[in-house]
Amino acid sequence: MNTKVKSTILLFLAPMLWGVAFVMQCMVDTTAIGTLTFNAGRFFLGAISLLPVMLIFEKEQYNEEKIKKTVVYGIITGIVLFVASEFQMYGISLNKSSGKSGFLTGLYIVIVPFLNLAVYRKKVELNEWIAAFTAIAGLFLLSVSDGFGSMNMGDVMVCIGAFFWAVHILVIDKFVAYVSPIKYSIVQYITCALLNTVFAVFIEDISLTGIRMTIVPILYTGILSIGAGYTFQILGQREVNPNFASIILATEGVFAAIAGAIILGEKLTPRGYLGCIIVFLATILSQVRLKKHFVGKNA
Repeated sequence: MNTKVKSTILLFLAPMLWGVAFVMQCMVDTTAIGTLTFNAGRFFLGAISLLPVMLIFEKEQYNEEKIKKTVVYGIITGIVLFVASEFQMYGISLNKSSGKSGFLTGLYIVIVPFLNLAVYRKKVELNEWIAAFTAIAGLFLLSVSDGFGSMNMGDVMVCIGAFFWAVHILVIDKFVAYVSPIKYSIVQYITCALLNTVFAVFIEDISLTGIRMTIVPILYTGILSIGAGYTFQILGQREVNPNFASIILATEGVFAAIAGAIILGEKLTPRGYLGCIIVFLATILSQVRLKKHFVGKNA
């Protein structure tokens, strides 16, 4: 099995875990615990869960320059992660829909190529553009059954979060070659958790009772969604380009809708199943090279 295939498998594991995490986030009672407090708890837990993984799998010779880059780049990535995750969590706390939130978050698959072209002037292949918009069509069929007229302020917050998830993907793509991946994950999670904690202290009422009431979502999103999921993302992105990575990661909308149907009783209609098929076809299309590409140049 070549490294690109392994990376692709790792990338698919991430959205599977994230899809279920949307359900867990919908289950959070924000009258008992604030979104900042919830995010602080799960990102701290995510960082802690990676410590034994780092000790076992990331044994390497001391390199001062690499350590400095891991810390600095991890902090920068953690700031982006803080903004993206807070917009998403606050939005979910308002719309309480796993499927719709998964779709709206998945909008980053269209944003990534535009940012890639605008910021790095990297060429965007024609198949990647077609795949991105095909996936959006599939996600729409899957998750938004009654049109955008039903969107509320929570949906708008999730959409803003989608922009920052796109930034997060490109930041990782920029830094991942220069860092120790697991240490990099830990630094970004700690940074994100600390920022959530600082804002929570001033904005929210932190309650141990509220934390106990949401312990299952905190444990799942902390250990599996964050600890495992984002690390699969970082390891997977090492061997694939960010446009393809964004298509795979956006399948979290598919898994969010499926998990929402199974756990929360959200309905998955024939239209929804068609959307699932279209999304996976878009993933395949993103790897079929066509002859032309849009304006841009290789970085």
